[in-house]
Amino acid sequence: MPFNEDGTFVITTADVDIAVDFYRTTIGETFGRQYVRHLIRRSLQQQGVAVQVPSRLPHEGCRHRKYLLECAEFDRLLARANGSCERCGATRERTPQRRLYIDHDHATGRTRGMLCPSCNSQMGAIDNGRAVLDPASQAYLNLSAAPPS
Repeated sequence: MPFNEDGTFVITTADVDIAVDFYRTTIGETFGRQYVRHLIRRSLQQQGVAVQVPSRLPHEGCRHRKYLLECAEFDRLLARANGSCERCGATRERTPQRRLYIDHDHATGRTRGMLCPSCNSQMGAIDNGRAVLDPASQAYLNLSAAPPS
């Protein structure tokens, strides 16, 4: 367990990730990271353990953590996309929230690339069998099969 020199327990990202997985797999509940961090802190304090909780855990704000991507891998995906949707070419500025989404294969969980919201929804529909594979989607899948350079 990660303790400081003064005996204070430090809650790490790994602690929170383990607890989130435990709650999801054991009792079937999905709790947010903030709430799980609170549960860990409260439990340790009830046991009389001094607890230090960083204001933000490393990578907590990174969207790519959901897909188990390290920052460097995410940066490579962004560089390959060059600020545009890899399926239709729409720039990030033309999307409603001014951002691109991480696309992943619903069957394997493997990340494929960066898409605008519309294309991300379309690829999800294709993955789930609710839409037919069109030429633009096929070209994107061919591109995403290659590892990011």
